[in-house]
Amino acid sequence: MRISMHIAIIWSLGCWALAGCVSPLDFPIDESVRYVVLSGVISNSPAQRDFELYLGGGLEDERTPVEASGRMMRDGEFWGELIQVEPGRFMMPPQLQLEAGRSYHAEFETADGDVFRSVPTEIPARVKTDSLSADWSTQVVGTNSFGGPKRGPVVDVYAHITLPGEEKEEYYRWEVDEAWAFREAPKPVELLEPGEPDRLQVCYLRRETSENASTLLSSEDLGAVPVRVKVASQPVDEDFAEKHYFNVYLHSITEDAFRYYENIERLEALQGNLYDEIPAGVRGNVYNAADTGELVLGYVDISLADTIRLPVSAVSLGIPINPPCYPANGGSPCFSPPPRPNDTTTYYCRCWDCDKIYGFSTLIRPDYWD
Repeated sequence: MRISMHIAIIWSLGCWALAGCVSPLDFPIDESVRYVVLSGVISNSPAQRDFELYLGGGLEDERTPVEASGRMMRDGEFWGELIQVEPGRFMMPPQLQLEAGRSYHAEFETADGDVFRSVPTEIPARVKTDSLSADWSTQVVGTNSFGGPKRGPVVDVYAHITLPGEEKEEYYRWEVDEAWAFREAPKPVELLEPGEPDRLQVCYLRRETSENASTLLSSEDLGAVPVRVKVASQPVDEDFAEKHYFNVYLHSITEDAFRYYENIERLEALQGNLYDEIPAGVRGNVYNAADTGELVLGYVDISLADTIRLPVSAVSLGIPINPPCYPANGGSPCFSPPPRPNDTTTYYCRCWDCDKIYGFSTLIRPDYWD
């Protein structure tokens, strides 16, 4: 069994090798080179239906969105138009739903006649995660003031899956995002504007899949057996003071996609890290059909995904965590800075105005929240 945890951030800007082309580890990129990036993680999940198309590179690693018209192709024929949300960002409309056993790819045509295209992918059948579980232990979470290891509680999340046991080898990839609640404290009366009500809001914060490692599993040499795979690991801090959701997406991927992620891990081992959004030297499954010699990077991952959620909290884990806006000593969670001459800037405290700090959109309660 091969189970691989990506330590670095690997997201939709990763890319795989085209069959018969240069190995993804044999393509050095000079810092001054300009290149086009086409990327996307596409499934039937509403959270995974976006593409990005931009020009990147240069000494300053500038990014310029590329305007184009986009379309989805199914079994080699036109399937539907993509919606340009903003320059360089496209969304697959909700009425386009992927089906197992069919081939899909995306195409983007610019006004200059360039056609950026992903390699057609025949997507495997969707497989479900049976369940999720979590436990915690004391682990190293950083460095203390003396330069030694700092230890604290860490929660580990496990996916449980029963492999189908078919003769054909299957390949899987888990992605995880997180959401948690941040509850305001009462605002001091003396700081309320005349007629301003003291509204106690709840903001819902997120940690996106791009900030979490992904996990790979191959069914090689395994039969129809239950398997437990660790898919997430997070230090337990104030983010767990209230309900904290782990949203776990299981993608059934092709062998080519699996080999791509293995190459990413190999590159990580060679270079020491993968903190850049585009690993230098990696070619992808995208190209310019009008100019095959142009350098195009990126990875368009089209697959069916199963979504399963696990709510946890410090209480459910048995770990005492004080809500950040209600300190244990009863003191004020915010302190206004001393007044400065001619400074009329409004002071916001996250515990009184969380939407001003985190954005108005964080007031929207996720539809799965209970």
